[in-house]
Amino acid sequence: GGAQAPGRAQAPGGAQAPGGAQSKPDEPDASKGAAFYQKIVDLGQGEWGKEGIHEELRDIGASIADLHMLKIFYSLVSSLRRTGEISDKAAARHVLNSLTTSVELCTCSSSIATYKIVLEKASDDGHLSKFDCHRLDNEAEVARMSHAPFVQDITASVRRNTAHIKGLEANVMSINNSVNKIREGIQHKARVEGTVGMISATLNVLSLGVSGIAGTAVQMFMNQVVDFGDIVHLETAAAALGDELLDQVKSGIESGIQTRIEDFANSKIEEAVKKGNTLMVISAAAAMIYDPAEMAAALGKDNLDASADADISE
Repeated sequence: GGAQAPGRAQAPGGAQAPGGAQSKPDEPDASKGAAFYQKIVDLGQGEWGKEGIHEELRDIGASIADLHMLKIFYSLVSSLRRTGEISDKAAARHVLNSLTTSVELCTCSSSIATYKIVLEKASDDGHLSKFDCHRLDNEAEVARMSHAPFVQDITASVRRNTAHIKGLEANVMSINNSVNKIREGIQHKARVEGTVGMISATLNVLSLGVSGIAGTAVQMFMNQVVDFGDIVHLETAAAALGDELLDQVKSGIESGIQTRIEDFANSKIEEAVKKGNTLMVISAAAAMIYDPAEMAAALGKDNLDASADADISE
């Protein structure tokens, strides 16, 4: 399948940002955006003490250069909380800091809409008080007076900012490597490595873009998702856009459960990557960082594959 994302004027071609002939290679914060993604990759390569990872997360949060990066950062922090690597209180602090520094990026109706869906998700997840939610909502409206360009599609933004980062290449091998990092992180109880593997797999898939008949719906899904590591959130976002997308997400979650205990090369995920089945790969990567008990609780199921825990712990 082609790697080009659908859309009108904002559809990317290669690493070019939206806007056709008017696009410029030196769009604001391009280098800062690359730094943001590089720091996420680096996070998965180090040994961090409890304070160490918080210093790194503050640094990554301070590097957010567009509101799609805010969503990726939210996914990272929420997933680290979900795996128990950081506390609820610490996650809330990082989320509030990132939302506070990102409010200045609300420069038009599209960017404000993106910011507000992150606010809603943060509030629903208990990371943000009602007071802070309303305060930041108001500040976002005030910030609209600025006029910096906003790249509407997350695939275009990710592609532009990760084009030269090792480990985030838009190809099947890089996704394969990222998914294997999730498995290694699970097996060695290296939660940071596993979480960064999940984020990297998501970024690799976003860089590939979407195509085909369902491409526009998939692009809408990508732009509406806030936490790419939250399987219930992924299912809810897909369900709002139709059964076909929901089936892809559910299929991905099932594949993710299996991929915790099987080689990636033999799983359905690699085949999905080759076919450009974006949602299946993203939801599989998200599902992999849940342990089976958490997965069952999240999906409201009594019993998932009980052998998964036994196989992983061996």
